[in-house]
Amino acid sequence: MTRAHSLDRAARISALNYLGIIFANIFAIPVFGGLTGIWQIAGSGLVILSGLFITLSAQKEKIPLEMS
Repeated sequence: MTRAHSLDRAARISALNYLGIIFANIFAIPVFGGLTGIWQIAGSGLVILSGLFITLSAQKEKIPLEMS
């Protein structure tokens, strides 16, 4: 994760880091038998949309990644 922060902007990395919460919620459904509420679904959608927005806006700017 430290390497990712040195290669890219923090906004993109942080937005994609929140996907871990969504995957944990998805995997918890079959394992623990829990159901997701409307707020969890809305929050997951917000995280996914923000990640897509940041990714697409970075592609428009054509931000180069520097590899060292």
